[in-house]
Amino acid sequence: MDKRNIKFNKVKIEKFYDEVVNSYPEIKELYWGKFDDFAELIKNSMLEGDSVIVTCKNSEKIKFSQPLFDFLFKGNNFCGFDSPVGKRFEYRDEDTDYIFIELIESPFVTIDKKIERSGIFPIPKNKENDKIESCFFIKAENSEKDYYDYPEEIIPFFVSQMKGRFIRTFEDKLPSDFIAHFEPMKYVLKIKKDQENLLIKLLYKFGVHLGIVENDILKNNEISIKVAQEIENLLDENNNINFTNGPDDNLNLLKFYIAAITNPNPYYRFLDAYHIFESLFYKHFYNYVKNLNSNIKKEEIYNEIKNHVKEQQLLKLVLQNYLNDERLIREYKREIEDINPEKLSSAIGKNHNIREWSENNSEEFASKLSDFIYAFRNAIVHSQESNKHIEQVEKEKDLYKNFILLTNVILELSRNVLEKNIIEW
Repeated sequence: MDKRNIKFNKVKIEKFYDEVVNSYPEIKELYWGKFDDFAELIKNSMLEGDSVIVTCKNSEKIKFSQPLFDFLFKGNNFCGFDSPVGKRFEYRDEDTDYIFIELIESPFVTIDKKIERSGIFPIPKNKENDKIESCFFIKAENSEKDYYDYPEEIIPFFVSQMKGRFIRTFEDKLPSDFIAHFEPMKYVLKIKKDQENLLIKLLYKFGVHLGIVENDILKNNEISIKVAQEIENLLDENNNINFTNGPDDNLNLLKFYIAAITNPNPYYRFLDAYHIFESLFYKHFYNYVKNLNSNIKKEEIYNEIKNHVKEQQLLKLVLQNYLNDERLIREYKREIEDINPEKLSSAIGKNHNIREWSENNSEEFASKLSDFIYAFRNAIVHSQESNKHIEQVEKEKDLYKNFILLTNVILELSRNVLEKNIIEW
């Protein structure tokens, strides 16, 4: 019999029986019996190593991890079982409020290399005192340890969703591991409730480096961003995820990228990518004005500045700062050429002959690319003001497909521009 000091909580046992055991009536009587029978089975459980074994009414044995068993049937940390799958879950642990978020592989992402590393990765409050207040859980598919098992930090979140994750059909009998009765969680973020800046940074980096996003997004397969899941890119020498929760002027840029990779609408994805460029306009305009030659006549300086306050020119300054070598220019030119850009441009009433763009003049290439991007931005934003709006591309299946591929290219470009411009975290 389980002789540990934590006493059984009859109210918790009864709540579990009423809400979870009663969810599968076809086997309830065979395995668990009535409530008094079930309560007696739980109280007669045996501790074997790190697991608790419950011998059921029909002599079958069901294994619980010890932390899960204690959370379900002992102590006073009450928790419901029917929190919606995919929704953030708030949980109070002693004096601290936490938020749990389940992450999934984005439907817009093609994973080139799967994560092979599992475990709990701490997230310190700051590097100086290394105080751990949040963590990220990941379970690799080929991990040697049971795929379904969860560490103690994650259990409150898993338990909260039990009713929504329950597997209702089994071929012969219940699995011997109790946790295998439920759909698994693969990625979970546990974070303090007041760490909003840190949360934004983490969601951005998880999307970029792991291809994972929050679980409550719409499924859509119109875009594919290739990702190699390299968890090491997020870790410091102590295997901590080394972000801090300090203020950061670049959080809006991260929010736009997060919105882009979770939005099923390709037009909004394009605009989110554009907003990343837009957020950097005046940074680059300031640098441009600051670096103007002081020997230029005043009237000429005025004309220079006047020409560059136009939106296309501001976009050009941002793009030129990133596309500063021929290799990058060739890469993006080739990617755009592959999606029939001339026909796309024609559909919105424009004429862009991309194949004639110079590859050895970054200023000229950035100027033409900014005109091209800006034309599609206007076609989306002002879609009902003429017959040459963005919906024209939907009239042809291949054309619409190419626009989605174009959105992918622009989103990739915006992320690379973002990464070059954000300050070190």
